[in-house]
Amino acid sequence: MSGAPDYPEPVVGWRVWFAREDQGRTRLRSLFHDLCWPVREPLAAECLRRRLPFRGGDHSAPAASCHCGIYAASLERVGSYLGPGWPRERREPVGRVSLWGRVVECEQGWRASLAYPERLYVPLLDARGDESRAARVALDLTDYGVPVELLEVDLAGDIIAELTAVAAAA
Repeated sequence: MSGAPDYPEPVVGWRVWFAREDQGRTRLRSLFHDLCWPVREPLAAECLRRRLPFRGGDHSAPAASCHCGIYAASLERVGSYLGPGWPRERREPVGRVSLWGRVVECEQGWRASLAYPERLYVPLLDARGDESRAARVALDLTDYGVPVELLEVDLAGDIIAELTAVAAAA
């Protein structure tokens, strides 16, 4: 196997993150794992199954035979994470993410060995109408060195509609 990447340029998909405080600054965190995305360096995937006893997982991530890797999906798929049942009191960052290294295309998007945010969007209003939280989150997320924009939306469906318009204009 060669060290050549799977694609000549990064694959770009969409993600939703939690925005959580870490050492006094807001950082991107995975929705499904206790994982903080590093600032100004790529996130490197590892198979978390190796942490479980008797599960194996001794392979590079992502592996075709496993579910490991850093995920990204289409904007429509990401919208399902913002639909009914999503916590309405918070609006989490949504963004475009570059994936590279080993990239596996899967049924609902891609899994990769390396990833970094390309552009972040922070919904301006939460259910309580708190614009100050969104502005602080957006300011802290500029530490990632990528464009961060506030979206003037307050419903999950509006977030996807606005991002669809932004993506079409690009």
